[in-house]
Amino acid sequence: LDKSFGEMWSDGTFPYHPYWEKNKIFRGIYDTNTYYQSRCIDFIYYILENIDIDANVYKEQLIKATDSLVAMYQPNGIKNINLECKRWYWNSSYEVGSNTFDVYALVKTYKLTGDKVYGYYAREAFKQILKHVLPDGGVTSHLDSHQDNFKCRIFWNAHLAWLLRAIEELPCIQQDEYEAEDE
Repeated sequence: LDKSFGEMWSDGTFPYHPYWEKNKIFRGIYDTNTYYQSRCIDFIYYILENIDIDANVYKEQLIKATDSLVAMYQPNGIKNINLECKRWYWNSSYEVGSNTFDVYALVKTYKLTGDKVYGYYAREAFKQILKHVLPDGGVTSHLDSHQDNFKCRIFWNAHLAWLLRAIEELPCIQQDEYEAEDE
């Protein structure tokens, strides 16, 4: 956990490859990765749960990381793919394949803080997942006419496991007081 948080930048993002120079990898790979940001957060929460450590011990870092995730989002539940360091990974104009991981991170941080912003974005990310279920029941990362991104639908469907880990904690996904305050 300390190693992971040690690799987190001051803005709360995790670089895609923190050791690019040591491993003689293209420098551009050492940048923000919208697709994997929530995985770093998810794995930290999951580790904390499984070794029975209160997330409050790392609350400040978890909030900073999740705030960075929220900053990547548009209000409609889709992240800005132009922030992605591996833009070559995507032939589509956007992706929601990572929303399943995002929902988990956002729900966990909502639960940790009670901050309704995390509930709002968890709900919007979840709604986008539902919009991207195809007639055969599988999930796709985008609805652009072509379905050719670096990963296939097997990955998008397998990623639903992270959503299922948070499904019982999704009351924040429902129409909640966050929107009532805005009206």
